[in-house]
Amino acid sequence: MSSLELTYRSFITRISDTGKKDLLFTAMRHALLMLTASLVLAFIFISLEAIFELSTTLRKIIYFGFISAFAATAGMILLNLFSKLGKLNANDSISRYAKKIGSSYPEIKDNLLNAIQLYSYTNRADHIFSNDLAAETINSFNENTRSIDFKNSVTFKKNNRLVILFVSALILFNALLFTFPNTFLAAANRIVNYNFTFVDNSLGIAFDVKPGNVELSKGESLDVTALIKFHDPNYTTEEITFHTKEVTNDGIEISENDEKIQAAGTNEFKTTIKNINSQTVYWFEYRGVKSSTYTVTITNRPVIKSVKITVYPPAYTKLPSRTIEGGEITTIAGSTIYVELDASDDLSRSMIQFAGATAPVTMEITGKTARGSFVATSNGTFSVNVIKDFNGKELTATNPKEYTVRVFPDQFPVISILEPDNNDLNVQGKRELLVRSRVTDDFGFTKMRIGYKTVSSKYGPTDKDYRYNDIPVRNTDATGLEVPYVWNLSSLNLGSEDVVEYFVEVYDNDGFSGPKMSRSEVKRLIYPSIESLFKKTEKTKDEIESSMKSAMEDAMELKKELDELKDKMEKNPEEMGLNDPKKNQEMQQKLENIQNSLNTTQQKMEELMKDLQQNSQLSKETLDKYMELQKMFQKIDSKELRDALKKLQDAMKNMNKDQLKEAMKNFKFDEENFKKSLEKTMELLNKIMNEQKMGELTQKLDDITKKQDALKEETKATDKNDKNALNDQSKKQEDVKNNMQDFQKQMKELSENFKKANDQQMSKEMQKMLEEIMKKMLEQKMQNSKQNLEQGNKDQSQKQQEDISKDLNDLNQQMQEMLQSMMDKENSKMMEKMQEFLDKLKEMSKKQQELMDESENFDKNTDPKDFQDNKMQQDKLQNELSNLTEQMMSMAEQMGMSPMMSKNLGDAFNEMQKASDQLSKKDGKNANKSQGNAKESLDKAAEKMAQMCQNGKPGNGKKPGMGLQQLLEQLQQMIAKQQQLNNQMQGMSPNGNQGKLSQEQMAQMQKLAMEQQQIKDGVNQLNEEFKKQQESEGKKLLGNLDQVQKDMQEIIKDLQENNVTPETKKRQEKILSRMLDFQLSTREKDFEQKRESRPGKNFDRSSPPEIVISKPNIINGVNQDALELQNENYTEDYEVLIQKYLEKIRTVNR
Repeated sequence: MSSLELTYRSFITRISDTGKKDLLFTAMRHALLMLTASLVLAFIFISLEAIFELSTTLRKIIYFGFISAFAATAGMILLNLFSKLGKLNANDSISRYAKKIGSSYPEIKDNLLNAIQLYSYTNRADHIFSNDLAAETINSFNENTRSIDFKNSVTFKKNNRLVILFVSALILFNALLFTFPNTFLAAANRIVNYNFTFVDNSLGIAFDVKPGNVELSKGESLDVTALIKFHDPNYTTEEITFHTKEVTNDGIEISENDEKIQAAGTNEFKTTIKNINSQTVYWFEYRGVKSSTYTVTITNRPVIKSVKITVYPPAYTKLPSRTIEGGEITTIAGSTIYVELDASDDLSRSMIQFAGATAPVTMEITGKTARGSFVATSNGTFSVNVIKDFNGKELTATNPKEYTVRVFPDQFPVISILEPDNNDLNVQGKRELLVRSRVTDDFGFTKMRIGYKTVSSKYGPTDKDYRYNDIPVRNTDATGLEVPYVWNLSSLNLGSEDVVEYFVEVYDNDGFSGPKMSRSEVKRLIYPSIESLFKKTEKTKDEIESSMKSAMEDAMELKKELDELKDKMEKNPEEMGLNDPKKNQEMQQKLENIQNSLNTTQQKMEELMKDLQQNSQLSKETLDKYMELQKMFQKIDSKELRDALKKLQDAMKNMNKDQLKEAMKNFKFDEENFKKSLEKTMELLNKIMNEQKMGELTQKLDDITKKQDALKEETKATDKNDKNALNDQSKKQEDVKNNMQDFQKQMKELSENFKKANDQQMSKEMQKMLEEIMKKMLEQKMQNSKQNLEQGNKDQSQKQQEDISKDLNDLNQQMQEMLQSMMDKENSKMMEKMQEFLDKLKEMSKKQQELMDESENFDKNTDPKDFQDNKMQQDKLQNELSNLTEQMMSMAEQMGMSPMMSKNLGDAFNEMQKASDQLSKKDGKNANKSQGNAKESLDKAAEKMAQMCQNGKPGNGKKPGMGLQQLLEQLQQMIAKQQQLNNQMQGMSPNGNQGKLSQEQMAQMQKLAMEQQQIKDGVNQLNEEFKKQQESEGKKLLGNLDQVQKDMQEIIKDLQENNVTPETKKRQEKILSRMLDFQLSTREKDFEQKRESRPGKNFDRSSPPEIVISKPNIINGVNQDALELQNENYTEDYEVLIQKYLEKIRTVNR
């Protein structure tokens, strides 16, 4: 930056400082003038108030006018000051102040302004001056004026006169105020408190009156309230005067009245102007100060005297109508809101106006009454008003009634499938499926249906759209139902690897906006192939074997470590042997692994059982072997082993020496015995699997044979020129060939399995069959048939297919005979075993007779050695019976052994024990008696075993133990007949005493009576059979059918007398319910005792009755509370409690 520029900036700064001082001087001058003028103006206003005592309105104008003028003037002064400060460095301002400074100093004059202008010229491009000359001139001037303070050109002394004037005016103003306080100071006080009217210059009074100016109808009354405000907040009064004046419409006074009113509160007064018939003016007065006057104008407008709101819910909700009290209406969508009102005058129009709507609902007029209605569809508000015609002019009521409407929509129904509970269900072998659904809705239902479609099929077509079956719903007015539906799967024609999707949908009974539909989750029915089922069960079998081996290995390691620990503790009794935390943890982990392995094995066995039950081709004998397998496993996974493991684990966790010693002492693990049990268990498991596989392969070959026969017939019926059909048949032939290849592969595997299981005969027979298949060259024949179909050679293919069908039918017959031979072999082994048991029982009975004969003459004189010998023989016989009983119990399920036989064996064992004890005591008489009882029980057991052997022979009927199942099947048929009869009865109207029946109706009743009699006879026979079954097997059934027979007899009587009443139908429902309960309890009892499943026969049955979870939850008398309850989002349990409370209210109100 040059020295010339620095000199220039120095000039500008000194000039700006001078300008600031000048602006401050000017602002001060203006402020003094404003303050002085304000004092003068204030004195004038105070004088006017002191002389004339102005009204509150004028005082208010003076007060706010003075304040506004003062604030505006001050604002202008400040705005002017800041505006000029902002422009202080502008060229014009600098030039002006440079000239002013020059005029104040003769030695400067115009030189300062010239120096500034000269600098500006040197910065222009077209200047004609020498830069050096200009710089010299400016520097010279700067040196000459350096000692001069430019700000001295402005002095504040010029404002001294104004200061003196303002101070004088202020002193005079205050002197007048305080010299004459009752005049000037009181007047100033009145101006500041402009809202108050003052009494004696000290008490300020103001009135707040409500309602002010109003319009009323003739004869109405008006409540008036006055609140007096005093300038002194501590001042109160207890009485004021209230003035009223009746005047005509022209303002002519008719009458005037005043009254004293006592305070209703602190400075608050209330009164009522009653029965106003003409225009009235009213005001209040206190100590001569009056409030503003207010006018009550009498109009001829109509007045709404009363409004009645009635809500009519939609008919489908079955809710009663109700009258609304208050201004809030809560109802269901679709309700009709009926409005009826009475007015003070005859009406010309009345309307219901909705907020936000352009056109109101017009009401029907009858004199002073108006009626109208609308349908509530959404939340909102509405008002009701009336209009009357008065001399050609419409007058509207001033008191319209307003209401709020809260509309709750009809909720969608909710549905879920409870049963089946799994999303993918294996339906192989099932002809029907029980689908149980739970549905809820706020008001009820109209219909339900199940939708389904085949989404995947290996052999058949799939469905593009869903198909539907209707599900009957009886209790349509219930709000919660569990609806069972027996779905007949036969119509689906399911085959191997078919997948069907299904769901259940329900429609509510919304009669306003139409039934709403909700759909359950989508689930699937799966018909697995035989191959997939076998792979699954094979995998489960491998897992069982693996978990059992794992349990054995862990147990062996644990026993080894426990033996080492036991040796250490014997050498050093104080040493627990578990001081090493890592070692302790490892042993605890082994204990846990053993328990987990046993649990896994049990779980896998249960899974295997379910898989076996899924396959309807399995025989009863195979399932019996599974029950035997379970018992074998129970010997391995015994309660004693579990308890010992648990005690060991607790001792290790607690680090308790004594507890650990006791646990190790009780823990016994026989490795050799465990191995033998494991091998025997796995041997039986493999045998079960082989039998299952044999049955599956038999079924598979039968399916292959049927497909080939069907293909042969299809080819025979096909036109040889139909290329598309022949190509399709070619693909089917290829599929049959692939299935046959897979069959041969699985046959080889099964043959190897039989060989491993040491069943050489079955293995050789299967190998022989495989060789025969190879000799027949079935695979090559199928390939040739396929190629001929592709080439259009129908006749050659047809001939080959006939050969293939013949070969397959021969093989199928061989396979069936092979399976039957295997089953017969098993039965033969079983019969041999049963005969062996019978012989042993007879032999034991013979030995027991001999012992009984020996002890018959025992008395006190008998040689003690004879007692001892007899006792030894008795104990030996008892031990033989114990071993035999154990063997028989392990095969009880396969033999169909009855509980009574088990009881006979148990009684024989107990009597032998008694006899042994009595022989020890040399009590010969009682010992002989006990031995006789033991023989009697052995004879009974042998008799039952002989009967079982006789019944078990081929051709001699079913095995023992199957009677209950057949009885239950017959009972199911009776239930179906009773259900059908009940349905026929539902269509008949109760006659009571309403008239005569037609001949047709009477004939129908007699027919139904005969049908009911037939059902009753069948139930009677069944009841007797059930009782016999109970006696023979020693099972206590839950209930009987005695009451059912009595109820049926009553129904037969009503039908014969042509007198069907509601009570008759109720009795029918009870009969059906009791039969179902008896069936269910008997099945549960049978399952509880047997704990096994049997392949059952298929038969048609109707759906069980539905369960009503909840009836409509809208209670008469308190229905609105219940409706609102649904929309408060309470928990289900809490909602139930509230509903009970509402029901209690209804009961009390009755």
